[in-house]
Amino acid sequence: MRSDGEAAGSEITLTPESLQGVWVGSLETGNGSIRLVFRSSEDGSWVMDSPDQGATGLPAELQLKQNNTVKFDVPSVGGYFQGTFTGTRSIDGTWYQGGAQFPLVLEPQDTRPEISRPQEPEPPYPYVSRDLYFRNDSADIQLAGTLTLPRGEGPFPAVVLVSGSGPQNRDEELMGHKPFLVLADYLTRQGIAVLRYDDRGVGLSEGDFQDATSPDLASDALAAWKYLVSQNETDPLRTGIAGHSEGGLIGIYLGYRNPEIPFLVLLAPSVIQGREQLLLQSEIIMRRSGVSEEAIRRELDAAKGIFDILQQIPVKESLPPETISRLEEQYRTMGLSGSRLENALRQITSRWYRNFLTYDPSTEINELEMPALAVFGGLDTQVDARANSAPITAENIDVVTLDGLNHLFQEAESGLPAEYGSISETMNPRLLELVSSWINGR
Repeated sequence: MRSDGEAAGSEITLTPESLQGVWVGSLETGNGSIRLVFRSSEDGSWVMDSPDQGATGLPAELQLKQNNTVKFDVPSVGGYFQGTFTGTRSIDGTWYQGGAQFPLVLEPQDTRPEISRPQEPEPPYPYVSRDLYFRNDSADIQLAGTLTLPRGEGPFPAVVLVSGSGPQNRDEELMGHKPFLVLADYLTRQGIAVLRYDDRGVGLSEGDFQDATSPDLASDALAAWKYLVSQNETDPLRTGIAGHSEGGLIGIYLGYRNPEIPFLVLLAPSVIQGREQLLLQSEIIMRRSGVSEEAIRRELDAAKGIFDILQQIPVKESLPPETISRLEEQYRTMGLSGSRLENALRQITSRWYRNFLTYDPSTEINELEMPALAVFGGLDTQVDARANSAPITAENIDVVTLDGLNHLFQEAESGLPAEYGSISETMNPRLLELVSSWINGR
């Protein structure tokens, strides 16, 4: 790292070459600390990393302006940093994104920060790991995954891992963590075969994720289960499904319609109706972030208005132009415009969102015929433990809440999503042991 700046108080001349290297700063968002890293490459181009959010290599454009003003524009996230280079070799400024702004001071470092993920396994593994493909004939697509098998004689108990909402790879990779890699590794070391797979349209799997609803994704999970059951190394009578978040909802959906599935593991499953889940999630996150009660009420009222407009049109019908215009008008009253408005409209008018909004698993979960384990994190701000465990009354479902754990089942302080990436733990040992012992006890 070099700078052409002189001592404080002298004139400083900035050039792109003088800024080459790694610049690091931390945003204090009110929900935790998030590191931003701007780094240059040999060809003079720049990228931004957000290691605590699992983002790396986002293209950034460096602009040098008058009075030693430095600007890094990051179009892919709709944000930018602007600050002033000082004689103390820092760039003091502000990060702007989504209508919000946060003070940010960038300082030079010799190397980019490393992310600590001590639970991620490294080969060689004490078990067999096999990459494979299987088909979902109902959707006419091929899905890619990894099967891990204990060494020794089978057949073994087995489980399919089903990821949460959003396009996920087979490791359920997010915020710099690989929860399903850690979970699969632990379970296989305890004698349980595990199949995890890339969502349709992700990684090596075929299909279109953006057009998929939860029932569509459930058909992929069912195809994975049927494949796993057919393997010589697995015991069909002890081969179940384990889903996290939306994957838990998919587990409920499949178990209700396929009673031959021997067992379900539901990790932070969405049990209440989707509309109520989204409203409660927003309320909890805002309140835990220190948002005023008046502002929370305004946001929730606006969200209810949007949901009311959406739910006037049956899910199977396309939204007419006048409905989309009403939604756009509602969002504009909330202060959204430009790319933020476009992204919001794209999300809420999707088939997935409209289906999730209306689906209510609370009745179906209590009519499941197979044994199930439902686990919640006591600090979960996305799927509230109390609200989502309360509807579960069936005696064949074991309900456990693990205090101090968030939505990813990490030991946490606030439970807010902004905290996920900054926690080195990927999945708490209490959760791993509980799931392993429960499956092996079938």
